[in-house]
Amino acid sequence: MSPSALDQTCWEHGNVFADLVHSLSQPLTALHGSLTASLRQPPPSLLARQNLQVALQQADTAIFLAAAMRELLACEAGHVPLRASDLSACLTDVVEELLPVAQSARLAIKRTPAGLCQVRLETGRLRQALHYVVEFAIHHARPQSEIRIRLTRKPSDASITVRVAVPAEPQSAVLRPGKASTNDLHRRVTLAIARRTFELAAGSLEIRRAAGQTTLLIRLPRFHQEPALPLAAASRCCG
Repeated sequence: MSPSALDQTCWEHGNVFADLVHSLSQPLTALHGSLTASLRQPPPSLLARQNLQVALQQADTAIFLAAAMRELLACEAGHVPLRASDLSACLTDVVEELLPVAQSARLAIKRTPAGLCQVRLETGRLRQALHYVVEFAIHHARPQSEIRIRLTRKPSDASITVRVAVPAEPQSAVLRPGKASTNDLHRRVTLAIARRTFELAAGSLEIRRAAGQTTLLIRLPRFHQEPALPLAAASRCCG
């Protein structure tokens, strides 16, 4: 098979897979709506209501997985707009959005303020990727500890360091079968989406682990506006 034919086959495979994921999300959304409507009706028994709630949770998980597959496909295909965004402003928005979640988990978030710092990544994608990283840190933090977030600007690139204290021992709470693995998959998938998003903008996401601490390091090249060209001199012919 020639290289061009191989590329065409891969392209068609990617399109088919994307269409498959999109088609999967439609019945899942319909199922979610039906289960929600059923829960609003008087159930015949408490057991029936519990079963509906379990089914609704499973539908939520399936909808998330379908959406995650679609996001990963878009990243692998390179469908991530590369437009200038303010990294500092996006980070501020994400921290403010997740602050109630951190507080409910008895965590504090300390962020070092930084000025304007433009990178070449569309604002929505950048904010989503940062959201996934900070959310990952919150879920891995030790209760009553502090998550430290620092944005450092250099002439050519910018870096965000997220340091979080992690529990020395696994949590003792007993989870239902499959619950722990589902949560773990959720975090692995969202972190994979964040990493791939940064990579498509020529950046990176690195995780470093040490005793009692996990550090997430994001690097992105800075976007510098090209200086405006000087105005051309008046033409002698048209002067």
